[in-house]
This record gives sequence, structure tokens and C-alpha cells, in this order.
Amino acid sequence: MSAVFTGMGPANNYGHILFLLLTCILNVKSTNHEGDVLDLIPLLKRTSSPGIQYITGPNNITPAIRLTDSQRVVILPDAVSAKAQRFLRENIDITFLATLKQEIGDSGSILSLSTGINRILEIESSGRRNEVRFYYTHDQKIQIETFPYKLADNHWHKLALSLSATDLTLFVDCEQIYRRVILTLDTNFKADKISLFLGQRNREYAHFRGALQDVKIVTKSHGYLIQCPHQDTSCPTCAQHQHLQKMYEKMQSDIQDLNKKLLQAEERLLKVEQSPCHYCIYNDTMKKEGERWSPNKCTVCICKNTSVICKHRDCSVVDCRNPVYRDCCKPASDNCCIMDNNEYYNPGEKFQKSNCFYCACDNASIVCNQTSCPELNCSKDSRIYIDGECCPICNGTNFCALDHNCHVNATCVNLTTRYICQCKSGFHGNGTHCKGVTVDCSPNKEDEKPCHVNAVCTQIGHTYRCKCKDGYRGNGRWCQPVCESECKNGGRCIAPNKCECRYGYVGKYCENDINECKLGIDACQGQSECVNIPGWYYCRCKQGYDSSWHQHSMYGLQCADLNECLGEGDGHTCHPSTKCYNTDGSYECRCKYKDDCSHGCIFEGYYHENNSRWISEIDVCSDCSCKRGVVKCHQRECDCSKRKINYSCCPHCAEKRSCPHQEHSLEMSHGQKWVYECQTCECLSGEVDCWPLECPKLMCSDVVKMSGDCCPRCIDDDPCHENDQYSVINAGLIPSLCRYHGRKYRHNDHWNLHGDKCTTCKCKRGHICCSFNQTCTALERSP
Repeated sequence: MSAVFTGMGPANNYGHILFLLLTCILNVKSTNHEGDVLDLIPLLKRTSSPGIQYITGPNNITPAIRLTDSQRVVILPDAVSAKAQRFLRENIDITFLATLKQEIGDSGSILSLSTGINRILEIESSGRRNEVRFYYTHDQKIQIETFPYKLADNHWHKLALSLSATDLTLFVDCEQIYRRVILTLDTNFKADKISLFLGQRNREYAHFRGALQDVKIVTKSHGYLIQCPHQDTSCPTCAQHQHLQKMYEKMQSDIQDLNKKLLQAEERLLKVEQSPCHYCIYNDTMKKEGERWSPNKCTVCICKNTSVICKHRDCSVVDCRNPVYRDCCKPASDNCCIMDNNEYYNPGEKFQKSNCFYCACDNASIVCNQTSCPELNCSKDSRIYIDGECCPICNGTNFCALDHNCHVNATCVNLTTRYICQCKSGFHGNGTHCKGVTVDCSPNKEDEKPCHVNAVCTQIGHTYRCKCKDGYRGNGRWCQPVCESECKNGGRCIAPNKCECRYGYVGKYCENDINECKLGIDACQGQSECVNIPGWYYCRCKQGYDSSWHQHSMYGLQCADLNECLGEGDGHTCHPSTKCYNTDGSYECRCKYKDDCSHGCIFEGYYHENNSRWISEIDVCSDCSCKRGVVKCHQRECDCSKRKINYSCCPHCAEKRSCPHQEHSLEMSHGQKWVYECQTCECLSGEVDCWPLECPKLMCSDVVKMSGDCCPRCIDDDPCHENDQYSVINAGLIPSLCRYHGRKYRHNDHWNLHGDKCTTCKCKRGHICCSFNQTCTALERSP
């Protein structure tokens, strides 16, 4: 007999055939969408809520809603939210669909899963920056994907955002616009109350102004086919590929296991084929080789080499005086008892034959009595039978109440089938005997106490009890402080309601970023300027300079002059009758032939006279000037007292509605910008729009992102990092001195920030690192 698979080659070929077959099946299935569909607008409760109006959309069959008033609340029932969450948990192919018409300039949420002020998943369209944004959580942290596209044009559009495993695709009007690979979505949501909103992020923010229709959540592959049935589906989705890969891997594993089993079976069959067939016939019955049997009580037979060999059963030697033999063995006297298994018992000896029978040897006779069990007051289904015990017991029997032998200083503890005795606290022993041990609150050793330093020790007889003080939690031997609000941005709770902030943050709960640039504690040098970001800052080369190095490590020392004459940077603006000469940080335009030349400027394709001023056609908020061939542009200064003001450049000058902060009790004025959750937010006409914070480009391999940081940084760029490790590059930065408010400080010197005694600064290798200590009092904080 030969094995089916003699090697893994055929198995692999078989696997490849199945792989191709599965691919074809998935391609066929992908053209017939059979997933679940959650159509949200029909599931809304129709109430006369302000700001919501039912209208007719492009699809005359389904309802559409117009959303206007920002005081509205469009929230789906809890059962719908729960179903949407189940869709996300159980499917890795899921698509969000919407047909929408958004007002020009509006920024608002189309669909959102939120808990309180925190979003878990959101699709947002910004008409200010012409972006579609997808927010989701990964490892309990919010992530964002931004797609540059203008939806807010007051026209109807079909929007589909399809997620297949980690593959995210954006469709607009049945055309694929973008495709991205994102992180894995969190689907095991830990929040207690999660709500599903339409046209807003939560009850207060990101209100969408416009109309919505056919807002749906679709499971399974190619969900966008519901919106655009003629879309191409010839290729499997990412989730289908993952499923196919898992099926293929399982199939390979199964084939390998099958191959091993077949090879093992072949080996066993070969052994059978190679060995002679031995058996015996006894009374027309076939007996296997080596088989034993007893035709009667006194005879034992065995099949050996095709022959049956029978002999009289051996009677074992009995070590007892005047034994009595029974059955096959000849009787000798009437004293001892011999059992069938050749066990013997002396006269009067008692033994247990089985769980419920107790026997005794009486004049060569064995007398057995059955144990009588007490009557139980529980049903047969509630009875428990214990191995080695004759009588059952009732489930839940209180053994301690029936009887126990526990010591007076022990506690009887009921188990399922018995009880145990445990010595009480302050005593030790086996439970039936307990001896007292005296332990008090005094230190066991020098400077060692039985309770935590932030716990109260109470003496109770021979023992003690530890309880954490108010404002602390733990078991008494270990206590940690409790802060009512979480210490933010990497801060830690060091005392009840007191946070110790890491470098870069201040505030009661470390909620405020230290603006190193504004305070003058940055280390930007050379031709660079400081740019503040949450938790830190970076150094950016000034206009006319650039660096091929990542500018953090050298803190501006590598900012080199740009040669505009060679086209570096933005190039030069010299008139053709002049020649460009590079200077440090700028350039000059000199006449080619003495003074016979023009000192005007060529800028954005136009000629501008010398000493003229104008507004840039590309950036209407930039004022430009020409001086001897060199153009300089800068952002227009906003003077709200002037009559003619361009409100698009100076939005804060317009008397319009303010915006409430997303989390704190603050009112942000019209045109004001701030940073929230690593996004730049702006208030315009009472509406808030936020977009991802712009981070500096890094050119290093070792990158770190600390808790509270919005941007990653080179690990060597953080002089305030607690591990105190610095690269050779940093070591070359005048390591000994820091300058602050006209004073010089050496490495490791400490001082208080000007005007705030609760913020301590430290000089670390030429860098100033400041941190906030909440333990100081308000009196100490005063200058």
C-alpha cells in the first residue's frame, strides 16, 4: 500500500488550485451584495424639532432632511446606535453612505458616534478648508484621515467612505477619489453611553448646515454598490483578501495534517502486511494472539503461536493460620477467609468491599452489611455524589452548621462537599488548633511600618488594619493619590487633586501648554525663529535661509543662506536689466551697465515700480513692496479701527458670534484660533472648524512621541527628557549656559519662572526646561 501524498508537492499544487478557486468564488460573490443595511433617516423619531425639516431630495422614494438651526439635536434611538456598534464589531468590510448638499463655507459632521464630548467615529466635511475628514480611534486614541475635496458647494453629491480591514476608500459621485491604508479601528468600545448623531458631532458641536438623504451603514464587501450599482467590483476587497489568506493558510495546515496522518497510516499498514497472521480457534471462536480468557473459575487459557494453552488457576500462598480455601482451591480449615481475588482476612477482621458495603470475616464466612444513608430533603437533581463516599449530599449543604471541630479562634468555611477550618487574623495553625500572634502598628524594623505612609493604622486585638487616608485609594499597604480630574498631557497625580506636570505644560491639571517662544526660554539660535507646538517648540529658519538638516537637532545653527540668484527658495525678482548678487539672507539687484537699468520688480508675472506697494493676487492677505528690485511680502496687519477691512484676512474684526470651547468654560471670539486635541481650531461666525496640527518634517531615524505631545520629535532633540541622554550633536551646543531675563545660568541650575513661583525652570545643557508644581500654595505662587 502506498501513501496518497508522498511529499508536500502535490499538497501545495492542490492548495494553489483551491486558492484560485476561492478567488473566483469571491469575485463572483462580490458582484452580489448581501450585506446588512442600516438606513438611518427613516429610523429618526419624527418630532417637531427646530432646525429639522423633511424635504424631497434627488431620490424621490426615500426621505431627506434639511438641517439649519444649530440648537437642534438629531440623535438616533439607542437601539440603532447599538446596532451600528455591532456592525463595526462584527464586520471588517463596512461602508458609510450619504447623499448630501452642504452650504458654501459650512463645516459640520455628517455622521458621528460619540460619548459626551468625545467622538469615537466621525465623518466631517469642512467647507472652510475644502476637506473631508474621517475620525476614528486606535488604541483608545483619536486618529484622523484628511481628504482634500470640496463638498460644501450647495450642490447634491453622493458620498461613500468604504472601509475594508485597514483599506479606506473615498468615493464622490460614484468616482473613486482617494485610497488610504489606516490603522486598525477600535471596535470594543469601553464607554458606557455611546450615541449616534446625524448632522452633528454631539449635542453641541459641529452642526452640519444643508440637506442629507440616504445616510446608510452597509456591511459586507463593496457596500458602495447600493449607491452606485454600476461601479467596478472585479477585484476583491482588502477584507476579502485577508479572509482568503486565512482560508488558504488553514487549508495548507489541514493538508499538512492530513498528509502526516496518511503517512502514519501507511507505516502501520506496512507493519501489518509484513507480520504473519497469528490466531487461535477455541470452541469455534477466534482468539487473537496473546488473548487470555477463563472458560471456568478454575481455568485460565491463552492464545500463543496459534495454540491454545490452558492451565489450572494458581492458588496463592495464604499467610494466615489455618486458612480456609474456597472455590477452585481446596479447603483446609474453617478459620480464615479468602476472597475471589485471593485476598485473605483473619477471623473477626472488618473491611470495606465497596462504597456502601462493610464486611467482616466470621468463621470462614464473609458477612456484609449495606450502609444506610440519612434521608435527604432535596430533589435528586440537587444531590451530589462524592467519589469514595457511599451517601450523597445536598448541593449547598451547610456543613459548618451540622458539626465541625474548628478551634474557637478559627472560622469554619463551607466548601461544596466539605468544610475547612481557617485561623482568624492574628492567629496561625491548622484550623483545629490556632495560636495567637501579636502584630501592632509600630514599625517592624527601623523606618518600616506595616501600613503605607498615606494610610492610617488601627490596632484591633492581636492584629491591625490599614486604611488609606481621605484622598487616597488602595489596600492600605499601598495607597495612591486621587485627582478628581485626570492629570493631562503626561502629568501625574502626586497628592489629592494635585498634579505634577511634565516639562512643557502648566495648570492645575497640566492642561496648558508652556509657550517657550513667548516666554523667551527657547534655544533657537543663528538665523532661526521659534515656533511653538503643544508640549514643545521647534526652530524654523528665517526667510532667506534654509537647512538640509532637521532643524531641531542644531536649533537653528544649520540654517544656511539661500542663493536666490540661483533659483533657490522663491528665486529673485530682479529686472532683466539688472544682475542678481546674493547676500546673507537676501540678495541685491545691480545694474548690468552702470545706472542704465530699471530698479523695478518682476513678481507673479507683473512689473512693479520701485518703492511701490500692492496686494498679492495669489494671497489677498499679503502686502507686498518693491525696493530696488527686491520684493518682500508679509501678512497684512489687522487694524479693526479702520473703515475698510478685509474680513477674510481679519475675521476677528467682524462683530459676529463667538464659539464655546469644546471642553472648558471658555468663549472663543470670532476669528480666534487655538489648539485642541492636536488640532488647530478656528471660530468663525459662531462655528468651530478644526484641522490637524501641522508638524515639522523630521530627518532623523530615532523618533519619540511622549504623552501629551501632538508631534513626534527626534529623540535627541528633547533636552528635557527624563533619561537625560543626549547625542553628540546636542553636546556641541554650548552646553554650560542658559540665558533668561538678562541672567546667565549654568547646567543644572534651578530658578522660578518670572512672575510664577510655582513654575520651576532648570538649565540642561544650554536649554531651559520648565515644569509646574501644583503642591505650592496660591500665596507661594504670587511674585
